[in-house]
Amino acid sequence: GVLGVHRSRASGALVMRYQALGTRYTLRARVTAHEPPTRFAYRAAGARFALDAAFTVEPAPDGARVGYRVTLTAG
Repeated sequence: GVLGVHRSRASGALVMRYQALGTRYTLRARVTAHEPPTRFAYRAAGARFALDAAFTVEPAPDGARVGYRVTLTAG
């Protein structure tokens, strides 16, 4: 789970700390797309891997359809 999130004073990047399967990770993230109200994306990188994630929102007959896509790359 998420242990904490803060903004780096030095670089302005978001720093995310979390734990999964007993291992702690730190990722530095930056926004790569901000297109309200339809798209938001970010890239996060750490010592072991990087990820690119994107959220999309599109109209649907019953409200809205939210999409999420993530690509992991070994570091």
